[in-house]
Amino acid sequence: MSRANLLAQFGQLGLRILGLGTSLVVVIVLARYLGPAQYGSLTAGLTLASLAYGVMDSGIFPLGVRRISGGAPPLHVAKMMTRSRLIMLAVISPLVVAVAVVAGNDSSLILLVCALSTVPYAYTSYRAVAEATVKPLLVGVLLASQNIAWLALVLVAVATNLDVTTLAFMSVAACAVQAILSWLTARLIAPDDGAFGPNRVTARDLIREAWPLVWSSLAVTAYYRGSQLAVFSFSAPEDGASYLAAFRLLDAAQVLPATIISVLLPRLVNALRSNAAPARLFMQYFAFTMTASVFVSVTVLLFSDFIATVLLGPKYSTAPTYLSIAFCAFPFIAGAYVLTSSLIALNRERLIAFVSAAIAVLGFCAVTASAWLGGPEVAGYAVVSVEVVHFTGLLIALFFQTRKGWYRDAS
Repeated sequence: MSRANLLAQFGQLGLRILGLGTSLVVVIVLARYLGPAQYGSLTAGLTLASLAYGVMDSGIFPLGVRRISGGAPPLHVAKMMTRSRLIMLAVISPLVVAVAVVAGNDSSLILLVCALSTVPYAYTSYRAVAEATVKPLLVGVLLASQNIAWLALVLVAVATNLDVTTLAFMSVAACAVQAILSWLTARLIAPDDGAFGPNRVTARDLIREAWPLVWSSLAVTAYYRGSQLAVFSFSAPEDGASYLAAFRLLDAAQVLPATIISVLLPRLVNALRSNAAPARLFMQYFAFTMTASVFVSVTVLLFSDFIATVLLGPKYSTAPTYLSIAFCAFPFIAGAYVLTSSLIALNRERLIAFVSAAIAVLGFCAVTASAWLGGPEVAGYAVVSVEVVHFTGLLIALFFQTRKGWYRDAS
């Protein structure tokens, strides 16, 4: 790796850490400004939006990155990725509305407003151009832009004493900032030169290619996000808000594996094309991811009381427990990022779909039942168990797929 690329990757990591820092400041400000009940409602809305994001994408983003890395025209592919996401949004919109009405109880309006961010989210597909052309510093800028915009809007809302519904609209505006910047930068670095020709791709092509991942994405998103909404619905306001806040912090920590795979996937695709030691490349990234994620988890476990008190305040008395439980799952979640990206680089989407969907369906049932019967703490332990099983399944799948060597499936 050249020195310039290494510096760019550290620059991206620095920008993602900046984004993580702004997210933590937002948590500190909103948790105290809104109180447990309203903060829980807003967090539930953001969770619903994240649920919709996962279903909208359904593997389209990494597949688009792989297409561009493989030589397809970048801007055209990004345009088709956006169209694919919008098609998926049209399909799931009734379900999103139904979940907001059923799970939101008195907070349904807030959940619905937060879900409007799915429209600008579709246009963040243009960030794939920067990722596929291995511009990690630019990727970091684009991702940090949404966090910084969200923090600025939150500070304005607090200073002017705006209500939680207005904050929900502001979350939509923050997502739109990243979408606009992604579109502008994509047009600057990659002119549209591929509407026709041998590498032409359509939205139908991407959805058909991603179809094996659609079902697994539905299952995984329903398990991870849907179970959080279930816990929120079944719990007292303080417990529900504390549980969602703990998992929002777990989401924020996933900046680490997200940064790693944004560089790993295009590099691994190129290594497979040129037979440039893909196994060694994978092991380097996998070892670093696991080491760093274990360090983060141990740190949070040791200082969970301090972290929860500083970030959320004394009103969220059960947050330290949920935070400790949530971060027990972090190394397995981070490792699954790398394993999934490696299988995508190998064209093993169907295998990912089988492993992830089977485990996620069982996971959703287990976590929801645990929340109903035992409360948020038991549900948290169920999440950790499911993540361990998911990680193990993907690891076994990758081992058997590569035991005779690393090569891409041409089918």
